[in-house]
Amino acid sequence: MSRPGAADLAALARHAVQDNTRRRYEAAVRRFLAWADDLGHSPASVAAVDDLLTRYFSHLRASVPTGGKGLASHTLAGLRHLWPEHKDGFPHAALALRGMQRLQPRVSHPPMTWPLAAAVGGELARTGLLRQGVGVVVAHHCLLRVGELTRLRRADVADYLDARCEVEPDQQTMWLRLGKTKTGSEQCVQVLDPAV
Repeated sequence: MSRPGAADLAALARHAVQDNTRRRYEAAVRRFLAWADDLGHSPASVAAVDDLLTRYFSHLRASVPTGGKGLASHTLAGLRHLWPEHKDGFPHAALALRGMQRLQPRVSHPPMTWPLAAAVGGELARTGLLRQGVGVVVAHHCLLRVGELTRLRRADVADYLDARCEVEPDQQTMWLRLGKTKTGSEQCVQVLDPAV
């Protein structure tokens, strides 16, 4: 069997990540290359790219108001995606990125409170947007990501009367099948609140 050609490999590699992820990677790499070009750098080896990338991360840390951690992460991931033969390369840049992440820990943003989610859902339903109102309430109650919620279909919903649910009849509950999630496929979540 012959080795795939460069065009075949490029066409398939484009689909190795989601389109929006690929666009973020490409934009971050273009920004890095523009920065290097502005400084007159044209690295000729993987080690030289690693060194330049480490300097770029330091530049991002100093010049981007948010610290540049996300941009640095996308740049490194983008180079590894676009240059797969060096996926394990760039050890100094990877170490610098870990340092950036330790210096600037992730900020968690708590979800809205249940009373606010219920109010938003109720207001949407009142103004004729029933599906969206139900979606807000269900997503909040079941801790669903937007993509998980929007991929739900009628066949993904089962209550205690459904033959697919093997629960006791006195357990008046509902289940949502999540075909694809960030943490895996074919999962489910139980809707515990009868009001939801």
